[in-house]
This record gives sequence, structure tokens and C-alpha cells, in this order.
Amino acid sequence: FAGETLETSWRHTFTGLPFQRLDIGISFLWGGGSAEWQLDRNRPVALSTLPRRETLTGGIYLFDTITPLGDDLIFSGGARGDLFLYRRHGTATDPVGVPVLTEEHLVATLHGTYSIAASYRIAPSDTTLRSSLATAFKPPSLFQLYSAYGSEFLKSEETLAVDGGITQRLWHRRILLEATGFYQETKNAIEFSYGCDGTLCGRYQNRGWMTAAGIESTLSVRPNETLTLNGAYTFTVTDSFDIVRYDGRRFRDSRPVPRRPEHLASLWIDWRPAGIVSANLGVTVVGPRRDIAYRYPYEPVVTTLPTAVLSSLVVMVRPAAPVRLYGRIENLFDRRDEMVEGFGVPGLSFYLGLVFDSGGMR
Repeated sequence: FAGETLETSWRHTFTGLPFQRLDIGISFLWGGGSAEWQLDRNRPVALSTLPRRETLTGGIYLFDTITPLGDDLIFSGGARGDLFLYRRHGTATDPVGVPVLTEEHLVATLHGTYSIAASYRIAPSDTTLRSSLATAFKPPSLFQLYSAYGSEFLKSEETLAVDGGITQRLWHRRILLEATGFYQETKNAIEFSYGCDGTLCGRYQNRGWMTAAGIESTLSVRPNETLTLNGAYTFTVTDSFDIVRYDGRRFRDSRPVPRRPEHLASLWIDWRPAGIVSANLGVTVVGPRRDIAYRYPYEPVVTTLPTAVLSSLVVMVRPAAPVRLYGRIENLFDRRDEMVEGFGVPGLSFYLGLVFDSGGMR
């Protein structure tokens, strides 16, 4: 499957009131692609070359921000409408009740989303309280719709997200403490199903609901103008499930969410001793997470990947205003971790690069 995308957008900002900012805009995302072969969605029969398919998403939005007390009190809210256009076959049944595909036609689905947020800063203690509520939608990609592993009958994902947190600054704002609680649920979650149907093992499907809830905490310390220390920890509980009906009752059929660790911790050290030199050290510890072990032609099994450690060191030198030289080392500890079952990260790696800025172009 080979495809391409093209995105364009326009936005305008109104500032009619001193403490208000209103943004309106439109956006378009076009995608097109074709494949060398496809499978019948109803029968395990290989068909000829998949003709070119295209999708188009057009949206219009407005976003309003009100700051009656400057940065101490901020209210924001927005709404967006999107139209998703794509082509798919219809469905029917033959005289003996076997499902068949009918003529292809254009399908248009309309999606509305919104977001609201507020934050309040308590000036005497330099404490900020914040919260937000937002919805979103994500249409299936070209590959998920039209490749041999997809289905043109996929529905768009719909997501609701809620979060609330507190930010505390100390020591003349040299120390930053943040804690955020979050909850997110996705309906019609598009997942890759590893089951075999006699012709192909693995296909994208709408698998019901997916939820994630947890707490994210951050600590940032800047003891002087040249050194910054940042640490973060995230605890996440995830679930993926269907609501099934049996014998007149409803049951929650849960399954593991792959590659979503319960524990995630990171440390970054940024050092800028002079205007022409900077260095950054980063270490991320990814806790145990479940994944799918693919064992064709047998059924896949759920496995647990061990803790992984990702690390990097970047040094950058700017000998002249438009020139930047950098060197990067990845996987400092030369570990043999797997972020995805069966795919190890590269070992100790070295990179050198040159960036030249000229008139805003790179």
C-alpha cells in the first residue's frame, strides 16, 4: 500500500476586547493511495489490484480565550465541526442469506467536538489550579480503511478527556512542581486484531472501548542560569473492553492494552555553560508492559515485556550565528531492550550533524 497526504489550513485572530482573543479557522486534510492487492471483506478470496482511493476531512473551528485578570485567571473554550468523506461498498444479502457487497458509493460523516478549560493562579503562594474537558474524533487512516489489513466499514474513534492539576512554584520560581490527574475514554477504538480468519492473520477492527486513567507528576529545578534538572513520573491504568449481551444481561469483556506501561519515569539534564555550547542528557525508564507475540500460523499470545531504559546524550556547538554542529549518542548503556515484541532497539549509536539557518529557512 502506497499513499500520500496533503494538509492546508487558515486561521484568523480577533482581539476586539483587551482581555479576549478569538481564533477562527478552517482546515483540510486530503489523503490518497492504492495497493497492489486486496482481500474480499466477506469471503477469503484474493481480488485484483486495489484502485486508487481518496479521503478528505474538512473542518471549521472557533476558539475563545478570556483573561479578565491577566494570566492569573484564564477561561477558554472552543468548538469544531468536521466532515469526513470517503468511499465504501454497501452491504446486502443474496437469496440464501449470504452477505454480499453492493456498488461502491460516497459516504459523508459529520463530527462535532468541543473543549473547555480554566486556570486560576493564587498570587501570594504562586499556586495555579487548572482543569479541562475536551472531546475529539479520529477517522480511520487510508491504510486502516483500504489496505489488505483494513476494512472500509471502520467507524471513526470518538474520545472524551478530562484532567485537573496543580502547579506550584518555589525558590523565586527556580523550582516547579506539577501534578495532574487525567481520565480518557475512546469509543469505537481502532485496534489491530491478531486473530486468523483462514486467509489473513491480523486486521484492523473497531474493538469497543479503551480507557486510560492516572497521575502525572513533574519536578523541575533550575539552580542557576546554566543548569536545569527535570524529572517526571506517570502512573497509568488502561483497559480495553467490549460490552457483550448474553442471556438478557450485559457483561464487560476486557482484554489487555498492548505497549502501555503502568509506570513511566524520565530524567533530563540541560546544561548551557556558554552561548555557543549546550548539552542535554536524557534517561527514560519504561516499566513492564503487555504485548502480542505473533506466532504465525498459530494464534498470537499475550506476553509481558521487561523494563526498558532509553538514554541519549546530545552536545551542540554554535561556532557562528547561522551554523550549529551537534553530536548525539543513543542507547548510552548499550541495552538490548524491545519496545515492541520481537523488535529490539538499536545498540550504542553515534550521530553527527550540521544545521545551517539562512533567512528563516533551514
